[in-house]
Amino acid sequence: MLAGVAVEPWLATPGFVGTVIVKSLSYTFRGRHLNDLLPSIGRATVLSTASMVYGVSCILFRVGGGALAEAIGPKSATVGLAAGVAVLTQLFRVGGDVVVEPEAQRR
Repeated sequence: MLAGVAVEPWLATPGFVGTVIVKSLSYTFRGRHLNDLLPSIGRATVLSTASMVYGVSCILFRVGGGALAEAIGPKSATVGLAAGVAVLTQLFRVGGDVVVEPEAQRR
């Protein structure tokens, strides 16, 4: 939807609202997925690390997005970043699951 801003600027508002909704939902599912896959020993460390990596990546994405918006304009930056996220999402999807199931859950 954010890539549609290039054609219809009004799509920015529902696109940003949708982004916030997806972010909230994905945080819950990501934590649940990690929690289910990890053994009890070391679980808190891995969950804390995942949260920290997520936080740092958000900061870098926001700073990079702001710099990109300054360089090429906010509309072009929004469309470019949305297209980039869509391409990366498909590459991850095609690349397969990077999480290896523990032996106990394979049976």
